[in-house]
Amino acid sequence: MIIAIAGNPNIGKSCMFNLLTGGKQKVGNWPGVTIDKKAGKIKHHAFEADLVDLPGIYALSTWSEDERIARDYLISCEADLLINVVDSTNLERNLFLTLLLKNMGIPMLVVLNMIDIAEKQGIKINVEEMEKELGVPVMAVSAIRHADKGRILENVAKIIAQNPEKATELKLPPSNENEYEVMAENIYSQIEDVMAKSVKKGASVYAASDKIDRVVTNKYIGFPIFLLAIYLLFWITIHAGTLFMDFFETVFGAIFIDGVRVALQSINAPNVMVTILADGVGTGIQTLSTFFPVIFTMFFFIGLLENSGYMARAAFVMDRLMRLIGLPGKAFIPLLIGFGCAVPAFMATRSLENKRDRILSVFMIPFMSCGARLPVYILFAAVFFPNNGTNVVFALYITGIILAIITGFLLKGTVYKGSVAPFVMELPQYHVPSVKNAVVGALHRLRAFVKKGGRVLVPLIALLGILNNVGTEESLLETAGKAITPVFEPIGIDKDNWAASVSLLSGLAAKEVIIGSLNSLYSQNNGEWRMENGEYSQLVAAFNDSKIAVFAFLLFVLLYVPCVSAISVSATEVGGVLVALQASYSTVLGWCLATIFYQCFEGGSLFFIGLSLTILIVFVGFVLWYARFSGRFEG
Repeated sequence: MIIAIAGNPNIGKSCMFNLLTGGKQKVGNWPGVTIDKKAGKIKHHAFEADLVDLPGIYALSTWSEDERIARDYLISCEADLLINVVDSTNLERNLFLTLLLKNMGIPMLVVLNMIDIAEKQGIKINVEEMEKELGVPVMAVSAIRHADKGRILENVAKIIAQNPEKATELKLPPSNENEYEVMAENIYSQIEDVMAKSVKKGASVYAASDKIDRVVTNKYIGFPIFLLAIYLLFWITIHAGTLFMDFFETVFGAIFIDGVRVALQSINAPNVMVTILADGVGTGIQTLSTFFPVIFTMFFFIGLLENSGYMARAAFVMDRLMRLIGLPGKAFIPLLIGFGCAVPAFMATRSLENKRDRILSVFMIPFMSCGARLPVYILFAAVFFPNNGTNVVFALYITGIILAIITGFLLKGTVYKGSVAPFVMELPQYHVPSVKNAVVGALHRLRAFVKKGGRVLVPLIALLGILNNVGTEESLLETAGKAITPVFEPIGIDKDNWAASVSLLSGLAAKEVIIGSLNSLYSQNNGEWRMENGEYSQLVAAFNDSKIAVFAFLLFVLLYVPCVSAISVSATEVGGVLVALQASYSTVLGWCLATIFYQCFEGGSLFFIGLSLTILIVFVGFVLWYARFSGRFEG
């Protein structure tokens, strides 16, 4: 037996899925697409079933890729029964899909979710009366209450007993536009009757949210408030996150570097094994651990903003700016996700109905500083800009946003001309964010970060440690590093600072590897990475204590090609040629801007300034020309 969970986006379907499956699920892809498919099993004394969590959908006439998947599944007759999850605080909109599904003839249980929040807002629902009016079983629950799981399964068992035969033919909504409008009018009329007979609302249900929205969504001060919120997010992340970096570095270093070294030396292990396990793998684990407090702090406070309802307002505020660059406000969501990680950000572009919008978003997402870049920014800011590190990090984030906007303007005005898709978004009611949910969400992101880092960062740093110890007068890694360093000299990397050049190459695997590479290489070649007084002496010496060179280095880290994982995912979304073009564009842009910045404020070479401007103009022109006339990238 197959049971599917269907409903509008962002109403707690995933919470319901986790409640019923106990969190035991398989994640794959829907056939033919790269959108995640979540499936699990549920058991009851009366039945066993496979449970499928469908992407959110408003109606059966929607056309984004996520919604197409849900629509096609619903009309395929694969599911024996539907659990239709409905937002108790927004019944008018949710019940449209409910009545569409009911009219199709699919056996269904309507689950009114978030009933606890609805009651706090003064919404009183007569479940029995609503069940009578809708003509399908209805129950009220909260997906975060484990006690409601048994009630849901009991109701599912009753429906199964009443519908032993699987539906083989469904009554589909009319495809004719006029007939569909008549049907929609009838459904909304029915919803009015259902609401009038079964729902009572308090007089001030929306008053508090409306008062707040008059301020935070104001067209004049809404955007400054958004910038202030992001600035405070970075300030808290830097100051709270760095408080614990020393602790994690010390503890994990004592265990995985010093402890492993002492243990291996006590059994007279070969020096190469000590180098690989202690200096290589141990250093990788130690470096990975220092990111824990920063990553957790950032995603914890992002979770609080999301749970409070503010992030939906941020998308609304950004809609005006997004439309100026040729994108709907809905495209702000993938860009916002890009501040966490580019991989899910690229995947989130599937929610955009227009191919043109998806391509523009893919070109802009890499300029959003992902969470893996943040530890790089914070370390350099703490070492070289101790008094105004927050401003430096904020400036890097704003620089990325500005360059993304400029890129959008260029593409909109030359290659991808066209009308902007309309933007409709529900603004949920404000409520006090759940600290527990924010912690769980942050830990989930942290686990994903550790899993990714464990696969990439630790083995790569171990490999760098081996290469740095193989050679005669100088190691293979040092030889290779010195060979590529002239490319980076114009951005302020000294010829003797070849470790920084190697770290940029290792950053292609994952941006967090940059710090691990520097940590490993400086400690092996220049003595201790860190002095006892807490100063990063070798890091300061390597960059000649030049704040200009450091900021130019960070500019390049901000802009150059995303990690391999992000490139591979984006290639599945819009094609390999487009992604190669974007990666080349962002890398050339990063090198040119970093060179111009360093040479203008410290290097003083007019040759490199002129060369950078020439390369930048020629390459941007080539990208636009190729995209415009190749015939591959029609919007």
